[in-house]
Amino acid sequence: MITGFHIDMNIARFRCEYLKQWLQRLSNLGYDTILWEVENNIRWDTCPECVAADAFDKKEFKALLDYCDNLGLESIPVLQTLGHCEYVLKHNKYKHLAELPERIDQYCPLHPDLPDFLYKWMDEYLELFTHTKRFHIGADEAWSLGKCPKCKHYIENNSLSELYINHVNSISKYLLDKNIQPIIWADMVLHYPEALEMLSRDIMLCDFMYDTYRNSGQIWVWDRICDDGSSDLKTKDQLDDWTIKQFGKYIFPNNPNELETFYTADYLSDKGFKVVTCPASCSYPDNIFASRTMLHIKNTFDSFKKGRKQHLQGSILTSWTMHLLPWELQSPSLEIPNFILNNPRLSLEDYLKFYSENHFGINDNRFFEACELLSRGCLFTHHPTLGFNKSAFATADGHVGKTICEIRNNGKLETEIGNCLICIDEYTKGIEIFNQLLLGATKGQEEIKYWHLAGENLLNRAKTSTYFLTFNWGSEIKGNLKSKLEPHVLLAEMQTLKRRIKSFYLDQLKPDCVNNYMHWIYYPIENYFTKIGNLELNK
Repeated sequence: MITGFHIDMNIARFRCEYLKQWLQRLSNLGYDTILWEVENNIRWDTCPECVAADAFDKKEFKALLDYCDNLGLESIPVLQTLGHCEYVLKHNKYKHLAELPERIDQYCPLHPDLPDFLYKWMDEYLELFTHTKRFHIGADEAWSLGKCPKCKHYIENNSLSELYINHVNSISKYLLDKNIQPIIWADMVLHYPEALEMLSRDIMLCDFMYDTYRNSGQIWVWDRICDDGSSDLKTKDQLDDWTIKQFGKYIFPNNPNELETFYTADYLSDKGFKVVTCPASCSYPDNIFASRTMLHIKNTFDSFKKGRKQHLQGSILTSWTMHLLPWELQSPSLEIPNFILNNPRLSLEDYLKFYSENHFGINDNRFFEACELLSRGCLFTHHPTLGFNKSAFATADGHVGKTICEIRNNGKLETEIGNCLICIDEYTKGIEIFNQLLLGATKGQEEIKYWHLAGENLLNRAKTSTYFLTFNWGSEIKGNLKSKLEPHVLLAEMQTLKRRIKSFYLDQLKPDCVNNYMHWIYYPIENYFTKIGNLELNK
């Protein structure tokens, strides 16, 4: 039974000592498996062009793996073999491997050079992960699948499902021949299950589902068209005939009016696969300062409960660094597996009480109430509106201005202003509760301060976004808020917050990575302030 945690290094390049501290903590919390998505953070010989300047050398990283061994943590490598290959395909030398020349997110599964490239890299991984019995080959979110001329021709005579499954089987066989179990994310076979019978039953499936929990009245449905944002939550009445036909007996196992939240895990297990449930402590669309804490708690609690069912293989908690959130702000989800293991009969409400008492010496849920008040994101608190993504390129100059023009041209200006005003109110209330907790808690002040800093950043960002949205366009701002939106004050406050949060991140991340974070979080805003106000930045 796996109790795993996913370390994602797509965006975050962690300090070695910070990783060791958290590995020890995860071990203490009952985790037994680490999923290492290291990407460009090791000095690879197979693809040296993709390696980050401050990447670990192999000796350094091997020492971390040895540290895991000593803690009793199984280390599983992750190498993306289809989608999410931006860190490779953004380099000219490898662009010929792309599915589409204008995109850098996915390999072409039929490119004749791809297998040898991946096999060579997998061998290099195995030289480092010498004790691994499993190897995760990614293969999720292949949004361009079947779109190049060669793949289009293939699916005319076969199917997208066969195209995908043949690729996964081929890559997996290379590992199975070495007595290593392949693992993939399960989303693509749920999008396209037609050829599922062809997929090797020796492959373990990680069934990730982040946005729902029991008794929410909704389940996650993988759409028939795989594209960014194509799938969604649906109620019982919104389920179409194809979904009912394909998954109906798993969605309604006991009662035609009661939805089974984790029906896909049951479906895949019934088809003969070993399945691991995968919730998230951080995922899209979390804002860059604070996660949707209560959603993640509910999702993680219910998913780990499900993963402990006899027909499943356990659970792995995922955490995605695209959203720049430190693990310190994910602790409420991270501690759930150990609570369930030690208290299998207790409820989510019992867990919230346990966490509040254990961390802060309080017997109410004010901490979680405050976290929830920071969970809504406003403009320029998510990576798309800040202009960065998995490619890790710098944000283009003029991005904020372009975004605001698009909002105005699409007739959404007042909607965005309205959301910012709601956020200002919620963030202010959240900060007030954290202030009360700082005075009333008998312990855990550092954790509360992390959250307080997140709230201060969010409040500044909501006010700044409101100022940007109303600049030169004469929109009415309710109450006396307009007088408080002084650009020099907002900019000076933001720069103070930037120094504070930079100091916080320097303990966790390598210096170049911290500079990247500061660029993505603050530079687009500073740049626009300068453009519209000719304001002098305090450097």
